[in-house]
Amino acid sequence: MSKVQITAFTGEYHFLSNYCTCPVTLDGLTYRSAEAAFQAAKCNVPIDRAAFCTVPPNVAKAIGRKIKLRKGWEKERDSIMADVIHAKFSQNPALAQALIDTGDAELIEGNTWNDNYWGVCGCARCRSEGTKGLNKLGKILMAERARLQAATPAVTEEG
Repeated sequence: MSKVQITAFTGEYHFLSNYCTCPVTLDGLTYRSAEAAFQAAKCNVPIDRAAFCTVPPNVAKAIGRKIKLRKGWEKERDSIMADVIHAKFSQNPALAQALIDTGDAELIEGNTWNDNYWGVCGCARCRSEGTKGLNKLGKILMAERARLQAATPAVTEEG
């Protein structure tokens, strides 16, 4: 039997997306999405992060593409993403339960915009080139799910 895979963070699985609207508080600032919190973390000057608090995720991503990255960003971005994901799910219990409810499904951030770092791009070009995505976001989500599952007592049925 093959393992269940969730290959798109849309529809019923939109809560897995960093574009999902939910409050995420990091370093005393509350953002409208995990995407905004992550993009804000790129800022060299902490006070500049406040500009990301009120913008939707697509605007945060656009701004994040244009700013000067803080020193060490490339080495730190994976752990920063893990911190953002942990904040998202630890601060939003309904989302944490939804993540737990994905069971042992493999979480794959499938996309068509050539993101083979955080996800796996399924566009024709990437498929034809045999590009394998690293699926870093999916792996971080699965690690967060394992942490949540370990912290949640199992419900046993008596009968």
